[in-house]
Amino acid sequence: SALLTTFAPVSSMRQRKGRAGRVRHGVCYHLLPWRMVDGILPMQAVPEVRRVSLEALCLKTLSLGYSPVRNFVSSLLDPPDAERRLSALDRLNSLRALRVHRSSGREVLTNVGKWMSQVPLEPPLAKMMLLASFLGVLRPAAEMASSLSLQSSSGVFIRPRHDAPQEEHQRAKQERLSISDGCRSDMLTTLKALRTFEQE
Repeated sequence: SALLTTFAPVSSMRQRKGRAGRVRHGVCYHLLPWRMVDGILPMQAVPEVRRVSLEALCLKTLSLGYSPVRNFVSSLLDPPDAERRLSALDRLNSLRALRVHRSSGREVLTNVGKWMSQVPLEPPLAKMMLLASFLGVLRPAAEMASSLSLQSSSGVFIRPRHDAPQEEHQRAKQERLSISDGCRSDMLTTLKALRTFEQE
């Protein structure tokens, strides 16, 4: 999983300020206008467990033998809401990573789920890698998984900043189109870009 880049909360900025002079006299600069501090920035950071996808957490929880997941998740300092937990379990169930016993309501990992819990990827990407190994297309699947797990929304392609001149945006678009060679799939275009890079 990847954490998104966001503005620091006011509490973190105050902590940085306190560390500026710990060893010797120092100054801490916050490069933003005061109006952002006063009204826009959050006072405290949202706990990570409330910001990230819960599928990997549920999968790891079950692999460690904690079932039902709700007992473990509800014991966290800042537990995520039940709707997000149930949604994550539904997605894992659709990936065939777990099954739920009808009588007890306890979740149990399937063999696929046990394997997925050992792979350091988001569960859908781990399932893709497992199926790719059976189908003999592991290398392109690994390249797609690495591209999909990048924080950047554009994957392996570098896009101009939003405030860049329009000519730069057009040139980047033309370069991408030349690599895609008429292909309408982002993933296949990414694979073609990687193959082009390897050849040069």
